[in-house]
Amino acid sequence: MELRAFKALADAGATWAEIARETGYDWRTVKRYLATDASSAPPAPAKRGPGPRLIDSYTHLIDAWLRRQPKLKASVIWERLVTEHGFCGHYQRVKIYVRENRARLTQAEPEPVGFTAGSRSWLAPKPRSTGVTRARSRPRPGRCGS
Repeated sequence: MELRAFKALADAGATWAEIARETGYDWRTVKRYLATDASSAPPAPAKRGPGPRLIDSYTHLIDAWLRRQPKLKASVIWERLVTEHGFCGHYQRVKIYVRENRARLTQAEPEPVGFTAGSRSWLAPKPRSTGVTRARSRPRPGRCGS
């Protein structure tokens, strides 16, 4: 915003509307910056540090789930958070957190000494389904918190 142009045009006798047309700003903006108590520079934006994120109170759950199942998808994590824990945040926040922290969680805990690949019971094939399916309830993100 070129405030010197405002002053030069005002000193030449132009009205707020004429200055606004010339500079492309609203006449109220011109009036505000031509006021006698206005500073010569536009106000600096308020400095705010990053506040607490909504997902911060759920990170311990997500970390535990990713340690147990490193390949767990962010969409599954988000659905669990919404249905089981009342999470009101968006899927994108969960996806970003999982992407940024998955590698840290899988590399942070090495396998214990004497732990062999054959002793991983969680890698054993799951028993086949009996054919009966359970209806899966989808989270309803629009109904959270209100």
